[in-house]
Amino acid sequence: MKTKICFLSFFLSIQFIAQPFGSEFDNSKGTSMVPIKMDAETYLDIFESDGYEIVRMEFDILLTSKESFRTLQSGWEYGIFAFGDYRFQKLDLKVFKMVGGEWTELSEGEDEMLYENVEGTNTVLIKIIPSYTSEYKFLIDALEYTEGYSGGHYGLIVFHE
Repeated sequence: MKTKICFLSFFLSIQFIAQPFGSEFDNSKGTSMVPIKMDAETYLDIFESDGYEIVRMEFDILLTSKESFRTLQSGWEYGIFAFGDYRFQKLDLKVFKMVGGEWTELSEGEDEMLYENVEGTNTVLIKIIPSYTSEYKFLIDALEYTEGYSGGHYGLIVFHE
């Protein structure tokens, strides 16, 4: 329970401290990675100053959905953090675990999973404590775009203590 409280307060601090950088940092074609990179730097500063180790980062274009994969080791508490640039109003993040050769979606409570998406933000954070070492799949979905956009850049950060 203590972990859950620390996790939630940590996530809420991200929402109030880190405001997404906007189109003013983009290029004239609207294709620059600078806005998402600046968001990532802010989030990295928060994670690392709180003592977390970053074990995976990625950035890409997101139109509808993207998959990412990572082996998670038992005995560690992981955070999986997805965020969008100014073109997204809302993202979703789902976690799947390889079980018997098939991908099985985790629901809240499995592998001590805790899901947090603060309304009105374009960030999602999931906490996982794997019950055993396994391959995991993360599915990032674009649920709502800023008016006038149909895609943008996203970032994914996987970290642990």
